[in-house]
Amino acid sequence: MKRKQLTIGWLAGVCLTLLMLTLAGCAGSDTTPLATKTTASGTMNTTTGTTAAVVPVTAPTGVTLSIPAGTVLTDGSGNPVTGDITTTVGYSTTTADLPTAASTLPAGSTLATFVDISMGTVKHFSNPLTIAINVASSGAKAGDAITVYSFDSGTNLWTYAGTEIVDTNGNISPTVTHLSIWGLFKSSTPPPVKPTGVQAAAGNSQATVSWSAVTGATSYTIYYGTTAGVTTSSITKAAGATSPQVITGLTNGTPYYFVVTALNAAGESVVSSQVSTTPVPPAPAKPSGIGASAGDGQVTVSWTVVAATTYNIYYSTTAGVTTATGTKVANVTSPYVVTPLTNGTPYYFVVTAVNAGGESGISSEKSATPLPAQQVPTNPTGRAATSTVAGQATVSWNVVTGATSYNIYYLKSATAPATTNTVISTGTKVSNAVSPQVLTGLPSGTYYFQITAVNAAGEGPSQPNVMNPGLLVQ
Repeated sequence: MKRKQLTIGWLAGVCLTLLMLTLAGCAGSDTTPLATKTTASGTMNTTTGTTAAVVPVTAPTGVTLSIPAGTVLTDGSGNPVTGDITTTVGYSTTTADLPTAASTLPAGSTLATFVDISMGTVKHFSNPLTIAINVASSGAKAGDAITVYSFDSGTNLWTYAGTEIVDTNGNISPTVTHLSIWGLFKSSTPPPVKPTGVQAAAGNSQATVSWSAVTGATSYTIYYGTTAGVTTSSITKAAGATSPQVITGLTNGTPYYFVVTALNAAGESVVSSQVSTTPVPPAPAKPSGIGASAGDGQVTVSWTVVAATTYNIYYSTTAGVTTATGTKVANVTSPYVVTPLTNGTPYYFVVTAVNAGGESGISSEKSATPLPAQQVPTNPTGRAATSTVAGQATVSWNVVTGATSYNIYYLKSATAPATTNTVISTGTKVSNAVSPQVLTGLPSGTYYFQITAVNAAGEGPSQPNVMNPGLLVQ
């Protein structure tokens, strides 16, 4: 029969390890138990707190115990234990040899065999200890199922810790990672095995925990926390859970760790394998108010802010941009300048919002075509001014390429202005003029004129000289 190994890694802080055996399907044993406990003592040594080789521990007949090479021995505070360590191992099949607090056995169980172990201040082992305990003297036979319980001297309670199968030598061989109180009993109905197939799926401030049904289980308990290594001593638990079970009230962005146990009238199983997940908020809404403004070799993309932590821009030279077809610019904020782009080529843009819950759908699409930077227009040529009607002057000029409008500046002066700037800075401005432009309501006198061309880049320069001589208006 293949030997099954059970690793036990909880109930820390107890100096005494008490191992007892339970034969599943038996109400008792016909074998007369030993009257008293037998013990054996020895000494072991570590210079650094780590075993250099396998260390056999002195034990009485019926018990074999060893510590694997490379095992770190620590005390209850996690400090390595060095120097000489006195070991004492006891073996008994008599209930009277149990500590008084442990003498009340799990319901429906009969003691088979127990072992207590003391190693001074040592409490924990970085590698599982290997223990072989003979249970044949209690009536167990090869192939029998032995249920393992743990006794916690802090709570004075027995807790189911698994089931072992008796090998052909009449032994069971669990392993432990620290010293505590363990018991193996004969029991007609053992607790269920631990749940398998445990999974945890994240949601908004919640997690959904699921598992495979366990034969013989009547209920389940979920234990969870924000620190890995969850045990049944975890403060937070969900008793009476059913798969799938939604655990609510969790903090988004915080990892949570979950284990599940199965229960029946005989007790609670060991914990399942641990799983973890991190609750997250729902993905944000897609951005709106998308704008795309072209520049020289670039486009400035803007949008209305939503409840997101960052944004992605996707763009292409083909309409119908998606997250799969567009070029992605990640982790941007509005407004964002996309560059370098090719002048004269239309570009199409969409935006997505991102948070811990994922990425939104794409926004509506906007397009823009980058163009070279526009220059201010040159000064108009062919300037002329005439007056044939009292109080009026007609001003004309040649059209300037790239200009979208024109400004006329005029100044009434008995003498010619010294510079062009004098007319512009002190004269009267007529905006959006069209050649020829008729100026009315002019008092009689001599007038001097300047004309400038305007476009989106700004107002161009005027002619370097004033129109001279001035125009006499009657």
